[in-house]
Amino acid sequence: MDYKLLIIPVVIVVLGIIFMIVMSARGNQSGGKAQDRMKEFAIQEYPCLKGAPFSVINLLEDAVNAQHIWVVAYDKGGMRLIPATSNPFTQVLTKYEDTTPFFDWKKQLAANLFVGNKTEDNEYIPYSAITNVTVDESRKKVILQIGNAEKSFKYQMKDCFGAPQDETLNAFFRYLKSIKKAIP
Repeated sequence: MDYKLLIIPVVIVVLGIIFMIVMSARGNQSGGKAQDRMKEFAIQEYPCLKGAPFSVINLLEDAVNAQHIWVVAYDKGGMRLIPATSNPFTQVLTKYEDTTPFFDWKKQLAANLFVGNKTEDNEYIPYSAITNVTVDESRKKVILQIGNAEKSFKYQMKDCFGAPQDETLNAFFRYLKSIKKAIP
């Protein structure tokens, strides 16, 4: 057997390991950057938030194949959901735009079956409109009941740039508990 043929897979594996280590280190050093970028992004989408106290967190859509993240800007008045895509390498957030062609019925069918909620617009959910809140920590899910409609999201222990977000999650859970207490 010619051992020169093994060089290519070994080099690919070594480069992959180096890339994973670099990205992990970059994610650990990005603590707080995601919060700042998400706040800037939320102000860009909702200029009324400029100068107002609010917090942000990123959530995933509860679907088999989530296409984007939701930047959730929340305050005492309610929650603002903004669909976005994040690039952890360049640490940039951009507004999500659905690129599935309308005429491609197979992709549209798959998107409607497996992606879940096809709402790609910014959404505002007033604090008073939320009728029930469920946090399932075993499945890492947050379920909001808004009247008869239900919105389900997944959360992660790391933010959209790879930094730990334990404190941010705890603050968001406290916010959800305050909503739960206010529900009659």
